[in-house]
Amino acid sequence: RQTQLDVRLTRIFRLGGMTRIQGKFDIFNVLNASDPQSISTTYSAPGMGTWLRPGAVLIGRMFKFGAQLDF
Repeated sequence: RQTQLDVRLTRIFRLGGMTRIQGKFDIFNVLNASDPQSISTTYSAPGMGTWLRPGAVLIGRMFKFGAQLDF
């Protein structure tokens, strides 16, 4: 199971007439704990070190800024 929370904040600025700018700020995976999604549970040859190695990790936090101009 994978739990992920994404958030978007938006603000509209009017520049007279019909022109407007929409500012956007996105945050992906807000509650990231870097939890492994799967781990290797098999033993391997000495020195290989694959026992309990994460196979997949939840993606990291990402920020995104953007703007949209309508006229």
